[in-house]
Amino acid sequence: MPLTAGTLWATDAEGTEIAVELSIGQSIARPAGVVHTVANRGSTWIRFVEIEKLS
Repeated sequence: MPLTAGTLWATDAEGTEIAVELSIGQSIARPAGVVHTVANRGSTWIRFVEIEKLS
């Protein structure tokens, strides 16, 4: 759940990269078990709460 607005870059296990636009309070979901990394390339802090469903 994003606490700040901004753009994060997500990269999956195959190296595919997408820009993820965050809006305060708008949740984001992905399937359980998806391998990924997330990067903030901007100059401001991005804050969010991650809730991970393991199964």
